[in-house]
Amino acid sequence: MNNPAIRLDVVLLAVFLFIALVMVARSARIISQYEKGLVMRLGKYRSTVDSGLTFLVPMIESVIKVDMRERVIKVDPQEVITKDNVMVTVDAVIYYRISDPVNYAFNFANATNLLQHLLDNALNYASCRFTADDALRSRCRTSPTPPPRWRRRTCAT
Repeated sequence: MNNPAIRLDVVLLAVFLFIALVMVARSARIISQYEKGLVMRLGKYRSTVDSGLTFLVPMIESVIKVDMRERVIKVDPQEVITKDNVMVTVDAVIYYRISDPVNYAFNFANATNLLQHLLDNALNYASCRFTADDALRSRCRTSPTPPPRWRRRTCAT
């Protein structure tokens, strides 16, 4: 008669230990070296965590990972009108890096789309100030060069 009670205690202890193990496993998050983690407590921003192992309160806290690496966006070629009313086709490449992960995650729905539209407007505005001859002369000056921290050697065309 004492034997079934011991088994019930062992089963309850095993279930409790299993639930505790699952809770600990769910609370551990790994943030990669190139990411920042935004800790959310019940849907509200609480803190920013750096790369490494981070422990959260299970079912209360969550983490949003933000990639902090430099990104490249190629903008489609577009036709613009110069100061002397000549149609010129212009294309561009955007290099950007996120400096504030909280602002990036919570204030912009689609930052890539925003940057493309800002560059389109800037190209249209800048092209109105140049003539076609100025644009052709400055073509060599504005050839693509990578940022110096890439430490790669490229040849401009």
